[in-house]
Amino acid sequence: MKGFLVLIFLVPFLFPSSFLDLFQVSAGARQEIIRVPVDYSTIQEAINAAASGSIILVSSGVYCENLVIDKDLTLIGEDRLSTIIDGNRAGTVVYIKADRVVVNGFTVRNGTEGVYIDHSNGCVISNNIITSNWYSGIFLNRSSSNNIYDNLISMNGESPPSGGIVVGVGIELSYSNDNVINDNRLIRNIVCGISFYYSNDNLIVNNTIEASTSNIQLINAQNNTIHHNNFLSSWSHVDIIGSSSSNIWDDGSVGNYWDDYTGLDDGSNGRIAGDGVGDTDLPHLGVDNYPLINPLGPIPVVWENREYPVTLVSNFTVSKFRFAQTEKKITFTLKGPATVDGFCNITIPRNLLRGNPWKILLNTTDITSEAIITENQTYTLIHFTCSNSSTFNVQIIGTWVIPEYPSTLTLSLFIVFFTFLITLIKTKSQPSPTF
Repeated sequence: MKGFLVLIFLVPFLFPSSFLDLFQVSAGARQEIIRVPVDYSTIQEAINAAASGSIILVSSGVYCENLVIDKDLTLIGEDRLSTIIDGNRAGTVVYIKADRVVVNGFTVRNGTEGVYIDHSNGCVISNNIITSNWYSGIFLNRSSSNNIYDNLISMNGESPPSGGIVVGVGIELSYSNDNVINDNRLIRNIVCGISFYYSNDNLIVNNTIEASTSNIQLINAQNNTIHHNNFLSSWSHVDIIGSSSSNIWDDGSVGNYWDDYTGLDDGSNGRIAGDGVGDTDLPHLGVDNYPLINPLGPIPVVWENREYPVTLVSNFTVSKFRFAQTEKKITFTLKGPATVDGFCNITIPRNLLRGNPWKILLNTTDITSEAIITENQTYTLIHFTCSNSSTFNVQIIGTWVIPEYPSTLTLSLFIVFFTFLITLIKTKSQPSPTF
């Protein structure tokens, strides 16, 4: 018996992580679980009734609400595409004023801000679609130690309902420190992808940012660490205003991918050739001494709030990637040392772009017959090589492209047409009136 007691006492010290996991699972089992709309018809009613630490599970549906979360709660949506919190243009959609709040698995749309974290710490905003909010997707005000990850934050910004200047920021931090922003896709937010205003010591890593005007903006912001991000097409990649010179743009060996970087990975300046990090034209934009020559992971083409990952791998520098829906093509530029033979592998989702047949142009030369094209039910992989020049403009042209109009609109038009057709048939089948 004594030996058993000693063993129990020693478990936390011998296996601390396992013991803590077991404790957390046991503690989690005691948390109250509330279901919407089973237990309460609205999310706000569930929040009001919940005890601190409760979990609120929300079934798919459209909830026209402006939530106020004033206690530590976990909100989990059934599916982020179909569990929708719609602010109805009436203010902030999800307003958080408590520590340790979790929001996961929702579409958050049509508000002033999608998610507003106000004087709150230790919150987690993850796996959401945050879109069509006129000021910002996520706003942090004097909030620290929060984690924002794996969200699609897109198309935020427009003229305010009452008129005025155009706004729109994906994530804005104001006097907010020590936050982690990772693995998000910030696409086509009108003014800026991420903005720091007097916000310090934040970590920005593994995000893809493609804004209409500026990808990242630093206003009197210090000691933020920004690396392993993809910065794609925008009017300006970086805007630095005021005292913002002490920010870090690499991890010591790797910086970020910038789609306007056209330097070479050729071993210049005593560096290593062929390691995937640019060696010329440094620092890029005055900030990045280790710019990557290829995108980090897939480039997300966002269409109708769905992501279609296109992967590009080359020993040359890849720049100016574009998906042209109306022209059914993908374009980009390759640049490498003239003395080196280049290669490129591109993987394209078949539900984004298909070729039957494909056409591949290298500058103005059709190289389709020389490329190796492999397809399965999900992806097309295209491999080709390039030599005898240092710069190549690539066009990959398909014959089918994702529809321009949303599937919901197509379905609605079909229903209207089908209803009209049935009505017409019934009318024709009725006997003519006699007088």
